[in-house]
Amino acid sequence: MRVKHIVIPVKALLLFFLLGACVGVKHGGGQKGGKRLFETFYVGEGGTQYFIKPLELRNDNGEQQALLDFTFRYKDQVKDSVTINISFLNKNLVKKVDSCRLENGKVKLSLQSLKYMFLELQGKKYNLRYSSRAALADVYKLFQDKSWTLHAYVSEQDNKLSCPSSTQKKVEKIYHHIFSLF
Repeated sequence: MRVKHIVIPVKALLLFFLLGACVGVKHGGGQKGGKRLFETFYVGEGGTQYFIKPLELRNDNGEQQALLDFTFRYKDQVKDSVTINISFLNKNLVKKVDSCRLENGKVKLSLQSLKYMFLELQGKKYNLRYSSRAALADVYKLFQDKSWTLHAYVSEQDNKLSCPSSTQKKVEKIYHHIFSLF
């Protein structure tokens, strides 16, 4: 009995191994346990840099929305500052937010020195984006209590936004995976 030899082209074999190797690789953003909510980067002597992806707050009727993201570094001590970027999404054109206060039962963060980044139309909503800084110790307290309220002052009018339950769950996961380790 003769055995037939199967000849597989080298390119096909190489393609098979490359595709097989890619199947086992999972991006950190797709993992369970909170990793899709934040990214971490090792920055050598600076420790670890954290980027917390946008968290949504909205007003009672859902017409106004704010997305907050946080970037900071941590190594051994809670001493650094945090960059907080805020996108205000609104159907009505708002050209300027005077100041903001972000609070919960543990802390009140005044974000008065808002730095204007841009204003653009996204679909049917205007996106007004600002950046500010806060102490990491205060942001640590913010993530200890999931009941956030954002007061955005526009022409002396208080626009109050709060966390929906989906955002509260995210805050809890982020606290568990990042801030509880500090």
